[in-house]
Amino acid sequence: EKLPPSPVNPTIMTPVQLAIDQDKYWLSELRCLIRKCIEVFTAVKEDICDRSRRGGTKRPIKLGRIGLRCRYCKHLPAVRRAKGAVSYPHSIRVVHQS
Repeated sequence: EKLPPSPVNPTIMTPVQLAIDQDKYWLSELRCLIRKCIEVFTAVKEDICDRSRRGGTKRPIKLGRIGLRCRYCKHLPAVRRAKGAVSYPHSIRVVHQS
């Protein structure tokens, strides 16, 4: 299922919570909680700048790249976020490691 495009920029998608209603049937309470705290988003200019200042990435982040982030600390400046609060998995195979 495709995400709806942002009205500001059609290449940038509206963030979506990772959790779905059916999680409770398949996952433990802890995993359900974790999924409720994570959202899928597409990188915007500010995300790219934050990531390049922080370093630690082998592949540069490009506009529109799909990422995972904590819904509760996304509003904090990058320097105040916990390590791993934002992740850009390079493959769907390694999403669970993010």
